[in-house]
Amino acid sequence: MNIQPLLDALDIQEGAARALADDLRAQIGDLQTRLWEAETHLEHLVITRKTVTGLADRLPAVAPDLPEHPDYPRLLAVFNEATDPLRARDICEALGHELLPKNIAGTRAKLKRRRCRPQRSAAPIRIPHTARDTATAPGPSGTSRRFTLTSRSQ
Repeated sequence: MNIQPLLDALDIQEGAARALADDLRAQIGDLQTRLWEAETHLEHLVITRKTVTGLADRLPAVAPDLPEHPDYPRLLAVFNEATDPLRARDICEALGHELLPKNIAGTRAKLKRRRCRPQRSAAPIRIPHTARDTATAPGPSGTSRRFTLTSRSQ
């Protein structure tokens, strides 16, 4: 009996099994690397959670009080809906005030006072500056003045 064809078939199967084992070893190596990266990321998230919860004690417990003026919520709505910088005239128009020079100047002055008001707490709360928090008013000789609405702490 000739066993050479049987040995050749075994060699083919053995080669295929070796190739499969090598492929699986490579996949295991890749999976171990991915597992290590995921565990490292998880550790970083746990550390971040501990840091944030540790700092939570230092944050103010209450949100800052908003001014009681009836135009303030409407003014915030105007700023939130705006996609471009606003002029004092645009703000007067959005609030329904007459577009008289005295009203526009008054609005501009109020916006300036609101922006320049000092913080009253020991640790001021800083609000990120975005385009929709900014209003622009005409300045002298065609220049523009920009107004930024900030919150204050009590």
